[in-house]
Amino acid sequence: MKKSYPGYLVDFVRGNNPVISNLRCIFRLPVLLASLLMVVGSTVNAQSGIYESSAIMNINGTGNAYYDLKATTANPDFQGANLGTFFPGNTLLLNGARNKVFKCNTDDITGSTFYYRVYKTGSPSFTNSIIFWLSNDGLTGSGCGGSDQNQTWESSGANINLLNSLTPGNYNVDIYTTANFTYTASGGGSGTHREDRGGLYYKATFTLAANCVTGISINPTTVAPICSGITATTLTASITSAVGTGAANISYDWFSNTSSSTSGGTSVLGPVSTTTATTTSSFTPPSATAGTLWYYCTVTNTDATCTGSFSTIPVAVQVNPVVTASVSISASATTICAGISVTFTATPINGGLTPAYQWKLNNTNISGATTSTYTTTALLNLDKITVVMTPSPEVCANPASATSNELTMTVNPLLTVSVNISASATTICAGSSVTFTAAVPTNGGLTPQYQWQLSINGGVSYNDIAGQTAATYTAGGLANANIIRLKLTSSES
Repeated sequence: MKKSYPGYLVDFVRGNNPVISNLRCIFRLPVLLASLLMVVGSTVNAQSGIYESSAIMNINGTGNAYYDLKATTANPDFQGANLGTFFPGNTLLLNGARNKVFKCNTDDITGSTFYYRVYKTGSPSFTNSIIFWLSNDGLTGSGCGGSDQNQTWESSGANINLLNSLTPGNYNVDIYTTANFTYTASGGGSGTHREDRGGLYYKATFTLAANCVTGISINPTTVAPICSGITATTLTASITSAVGTGAANISYDWFSNTSSSTSGGTSVLGPVSTTTATTTSSFTPPSATAGTLWYYCTVTNTDATCTGSFSTIPVAVQVNPVVTASVSISASATTICAGISVTFTATPINGGLTPAYQWKLNNTNISGATTSTYTTTALLNLDKITVVMTPSPEVCANPASATSNELTMTVNPLLTVSVNISASATTICAGSSVTFTAAVPTNGGLTPQYQWQLSINGGVSYNDIAGQTAATYTAGGLANANIIRLKLTSSES
């Protein structure tokens, strides 16, 4: 088919691509030259092109997969694809692209490139990477009426991780390819074929999700009371996360509270910004001030695709004041006769709930004497009794134990007490009176006590005579064979 244009005649030979067949006359030179260049360029483009293109992806190490750009194959389409949801530590590799091209007549393909960009919003610049020549594929009829030479250009090891340096969110990834060509017709030149979906590019989407924290625990959950100034047990909080092995952004914050609650606390450490790669956070409570406080840790997801904060249970830390412990002892008696039982009693101050005791005799431990009282009958004169009291663990005593006052015992030896009595008569007439008199007693003391007794059964038993407690006793009405005796109690001790 021929069609006339002002100044030249053109033939439409293939696909409406004009080829100049005859130049009649040239006028309006600038316009004619511009039209001539356009026609030559169209002619050259018809001699080469990209007839199929693909993107090559490797998702989380599953191997290269081909996604159709300009192609109709069994492979998935890149355009409109959702490539998935990824977590920190995952990989979304753009390993390259493949261009299948044709060339014929005066054209030659000299190079190939793929372009890509990853973004949430806007229109950032593209980054490019080379596609290498792979093979000549023979005549396949893709262009030039079947006289073309087809080639495959492919790059499959670019190893471009599209997730690098991204923050969590929803992303777009745009791709297009090009093929550079040269031609010798009409004076020769060069150009570039673009496979970019008419300037709209081939678009896919994916989501980068954070490795969100789902919980937190604390160890230990109980702590023994400590003394003021002693280093407290370190508390360690450990997080759990949803999926993946990568690092999401989080923050740790430690709190103290005056009650067993995870609300209304006072921050004591943090917030400390880090990632889930830091799976634990530790805190050592202060111990300078006495009292009880509850400590807990809160972890907060700070990535855009994560929500929520999680707190450990509160752990009570009791700090006891340092006190001075003391103990005093008393005795049921300190002056005794040998063999008399004596009970000693300890009275502690700041001894706590279960103080421990060790009684000592003359500064030597008494075996088995470990309670708050001690009873013995084996004391000797000038024996010294003390006790050492150790407060129970919840008491912060300084020093750690206390020694009591010392009790010195006076132990008198046992003395033999005796007394003789005499009677004004031992043979009397019935109804006569008889006066009994006690001699000066032996070891009777200054104020001995007397008790006259009567036996009416030949000494088998004696009964006290009521009211007869003096050193003499006058009796009337005695019967034959009655026996009189005197019981003396010494005032010596």
